[in-house]
Amino acid sequence: MVASGFFRRNARIAGVVQSVHPQGVAYDRYRTGREASFDLLIHIAPDVVKMLTPEQKRLIPQFVANYLDVKYLRQNRSSSVGGGF
Repeated sequence: MVASGFFRRNARIAGVVQSVHPQGVAYDRYRTGREASFDLLIHIAPDVVKMLTPEQKRLIPQFVANYLDVKYLRQNRSSSVGGGF
């Protein structure tokens, strides 16, 4: 998936960036990657939900269901608190 490659590449860069640039540069890269991941989920979540049967929706754990809820995704897009994304 594109997002995981983005984070892997930026984690490697963050180690170098800390010795050369201020911490803000590394955080900006992290934030950009996080927001891109949430943007992707916001885009595909409605289609994923449409494919699920009512029984499948009931069986999904709440922490997973949150990532299929566009309102939740929009609220947490720029936040670094919770979720463990």
